Amino acid sequence: MTDLAITTSQVALVSGDVDPGIAGEAITLGQIVYYNEVTGQWLKALASAVATAAQAGAGGLGFAMGTAIAAGHRIGIAKPGAIITLGAAAAPAAGTYYFVSPAGTGGGIAPAADILTTMKSVAIAVGIGNNQIMLCRVYNGGAVKP
Repeated sequence: MTDLAITTSQVALVSGDVDPGIAGEAITLGQIVYYNEVTGQWLKALASAVATAAQAGAGGLGFAMGTAIAAGHRIGIAKPGAIITLGAAAAPAAGTYYFVSPAGTGGGIAPAADILTTMKSVAIAVGIGNNQIMLCRVYNGGAVKP
């Protein structure tokens, strides 16, 4: 499997809170981001075997509700409990849990099957039907898949 294919033109907040934040790098609408407690900025989350606890979401996770073309730009961050439409290309399945992706340069959403041995196991959302997810907050620094 691969990360969910999110079409930015189809991303929409259905309900929930969106807080303002400052991007620490270029971020695209629909990416999973983590809060860097040292800099006070949001960066793309990553859950690979070499990712730090901070990159996997120890300081907080969110869903980018806007695009920041560079560090220092303002961005909206959807918080746990928010319901978000991802669109038909992503097609999140109802009842399926989704995780911070271990792939690429960060920011992706991966199904549980993509979390392999030694990778961080950080749930970010559950599929609720109608191409939607509900963000959740499940982080445990020791949650590495054996």
